[in-house]
Amino acid sequence: TLQALPQRFQKDLAKGVSASFQLNIGKAANCYMTIENQVCSLSPGLCENPTVVLTTDEKTWVEICNGQLGGITAAVTGRLK
Repeated sequence: TLQALPQRFQKDLAKGVSASFQLNIGKAANCYMTIENQVCSLSPGLCENPTVVLTTDEKTWVEICNGQLGGITAAVTGRLK
């Protein structure tokens, strides 16, 4: 699901957006996503100065990506920080 992020990216909605997202997904993955000039890229490791840091477990991440759990619901219930 992480590898699919750049393909699922809707560049038309990102006009003027410049951001980086540190994704800490359980023990399985630490990577970051960068949005710049309507292009989304995914890189392994840690982002030096992320705009946003998202931390969750693998099960929650899969549920969010599959549309089974909303991001707001996950955050409010403490499953996404």
